[in-house]
Amino acid sequence: MSDPRHGDGDSPHHAGDEHEPVPGRGAGFHATDSELLVFTAAALREVDRLAASRYGLPTLVLMENAGRELARATLDRIGAAAGARIAVICGPGNNGGDGFTAARHLTNAGAEVLVLLSHPEPRTPDAAGQLKTLQAMDVPMADVAARPRELAERAVTTLGGVHAVVDCLLGTGVNRAPEGPVRELIEWVNHAHRHGVLVVAADVPSGMDADTGGHAGPVVTADVTVTFAGLKQGFLSLDAQGLLGDVVVADIGVPRELLDQLGQRLNRPAHLDWPVADEPRSIPRAAHRGAAD
Repeated sequence: MSDPRHGDGDSPHHAGDEHEPVPGRGAGFHATDSELLVFTAAALREVDRLAASRYGLPTLVLMENAGRELARATLDRIGAAAGARIAVICGPGNNGGDGFTAARHLTNAGAEVLVLLSHPEPRTPDAAGQLKTLQAMDVPMADVAARPRELAERAVTTLGGVHAVVDCLLGTGVNRAPEGPVRELIEWVNHAHRHGVLVVAADVPSGMDADTGGHAGPVVTADVTVTFAGLKQGFLSLDAQGLLGDVVVADIGVPRELLDQLGQRLNRPAHLDWPVADEPRSIPRAAHRGAAD
């Protein structure tokens, strides 16, 4: 969803029980697929506005669909929900709301989920509603804003390590360097990634400028980016290629004619090397036990 609408080598932390994935459909897309569209951040804000005003489609519905597809893509890569331990890291905006929604779906599927909060309270009504539901479900969560890296490590260690981290810190509305706890949590996610944890980014890797693919500060390095409604313009840049991982374009229910109106058809640059959608792929990952360095 758009906002606003919303190497380390071997170490004891790399060891852990393996949660083996099963082969499945690979992430990516067909280069000739006429349905692939590219959006600027401004166009995505207009998509959200018109989906509500013209079609009566509440942003909460789009958030629900985004969270469900994010959970689905995460489980596709892990292979099975049973026995999976997943940390969902949520920022204060609607990207965090997508994460709360995904956490619910992951929990319902049977995964052991831990929600890490970069801020104690969401800043949007949709995200606040999704968080309230999680709290009613007693999904484990930790407010890590005071000491982000230390408290995130402590929470993950208490869980027994994680097989995957879902990055829902920042969305497409961010065009400046991350600050405060969000900055520290981006660095922590990358630390976990270097120790073998699968990282799935929601919409864009946190810290990336959706229009340019660049970043003014730290940015998440993802194995998979689940991007909603269409590709982001910045994904086509060389700067973004080492950060996105495989790209999954998720349908979140926006009327097709609205996407056609505001998006641009993909003219795939020669430097892109994303796999086509039917290429098998799986990523085995170790459980991350946490590290405070």
